[in-house]
Amino acid sequence: MNDSVDKLVRPLVRALDPYKPVEPPEELAKREGIDPASIIKMDASENPYGPSPLVAEALGASSGYNIYPDPFQREVRASLAAYAGVPFESVIAGAGCDELIDLVVRLTMDPGDTAINLTPTFGMYSVTLKLAGAEVVDAPRDASFNVDMDAVRAAAADGRAKLVFLCNPNNPTGTLSPEPDVLALLDMGLMVVVDETYHEFCGFTSAHLVDEYPNLVVLRSLSKWAGLAGVRLGYGIMHPRLVEHIMGIKQPYNVSVAAQVALSASLQDTDMLLQRVRMLVEERERMRGLLEDSLGLYCHPSKANFLLCEVPDGRAPGLQAQLAKRGVFVRRFNEDRLQECLRISAGKPEETDALINALTELMK
Repeated sequence: MNDSVDKLVRPLVRALDPYKPVEPPEELAKREGIDPASIIKMDASENPYGPSPLVAEALGASSGYNIYPDPFQREVRASLAAYAGVPFESVIAGAGCDELIDLVVRLTMDPGDTAINLTPTFGMYSVTLKLAGAEVVDAPRDASFNVDMDAVRAAAADGRAKLVFLCNPNNPTGTLSPEPDVLALLDMGLMVVVDETYHEFCGFTSAHLVDEYPNLVVLRSLSKWAGLAGVRLGYGIMHPRLVEHIMGIKQPYNVSVAAQVALSASLQDTDMLLQRVRMLVEERERMRGLLEDSLGLYCHPSKANFLLCEVPDGRAPGLQAQLAKRGVFVRRFNEDRLQECLRISAGKPEETDALINALTELMK
């Protein structure tokens, strides 16, 4: 029976290695047989402080949930453009950056086209490209996880490459690529998608280059800095003509009324939310000091809200599992270069302390 069903599915879907997302807290608690209230979730670079208190108030007060949202996103785009300091015509919103990644790929890539993947990086890039029938060519980052332009040029040597994703800062390494690297990619003539999901944690952006480079798309999210991961809201900054094309292929009502309400409330409270961002950056660095000085682990320099830590002697899988039994959840990846690493999100001070105490016991 399974074989007959599978025959109805596209071969590239059957062959796909799907992205492996993190589980919600209630499922993690059920798996480990622990109290959900005791969970310390440091596995998904989520914001432990949550959204602005104004969001819950606004969502409760809104009465527009029975009406479809504006398909042209006028209010949402105007608010995001004002926040980002860019023209309204250059902004489009989506149900998280994931949807915009998919839309950009559908906009640009035909089956058989080639895209460059700057590995290791966010896994949804390659999954989305492969679903579109694109050929994905890896251009591995160097030993410090910086972009290796020689590897990129080698990957593009046959002239077939059309698109490259640059996660900046990079997930899961936290590496920030400087503007000369961005310009070098743009000057190759590729469609360059710079994913700035962690922009607020580093302050660096390529958005000012959009006017000069029509082959540049900048993506941003409200999941991390504004604590809206569960609402699903992201946006892109790009040439207005690209916005027009994406408007023509997106789902009509892709940004929900709830997301619109949450955005408006969040942007009324940016000072408080950005103060929380600063707190998380400070806590990231305190966590780095404890992991390196007290436990002897090496943490790669990060400009995001997480650290990628190397664990010696093949202990990363075991430590992840043992931490989970204590209610502390961190992320590990299956890529060869990340096998001995754990990615740990910045949390509240008490969460950092619980992590360090658990690791101290486990690493004795």
